[in-house]
Amino acid sequence: MRRHAFTATSFPNRRSLFGTLVAFGLCLPAAVLGQGGAAPIVIDTLPASVVQRGLAAFNRHDVDALMAIYDSAAYMHETLGDSTGLQRISLSVIRESATRLFAQAKDAKVDSVRRLTDGPFVVDLYETIANGKKTQHLDIFEVRNGKVVREWEY
Repeated sequence: MRRHAFTATSFPNRRSLFGTLVAFGLCLPAAVLGQGGAAPIVIDTLPASVVQRGLAAFNRHDVDALMAIYDSAAYMHETLGDSTGLQRISLSVIRESATRLFAQAKDAKVDSVRRLTDGPFVVDLYETIANGKKTQHLDIFEVRNGKVVREWEY
């Protein structure tokens, strides 16, 4: 009898999982959601996930989604063999290049053949197809706070 009284006193209201999440502030109640509020969108900011989103955007020829992975304030780029070394490139230049590539190579696709990750760095060996021609290249990405801040192309 005493055990039953303890249970009734400690847990007077039964809640659903949703009710518990709302009570702890982990979920918005349905009333708020129905009034135009939306649950926050959680984006995976792990470096490999950021790079993978970029690959998927490239393969869809989605320039806006591709641009979304880059940090506009800190993006630096370097190409092997370029005597100018590491340089800041504006996202408008990358956008123009991607738009031009997708217009000229309707079959443009990229596939990661091998990926290595270490902290904020992602190293991808790619196989690229453009205008029926296959090539391989290597990119190293530095990802900070869910955005690519540096990229090396080889």
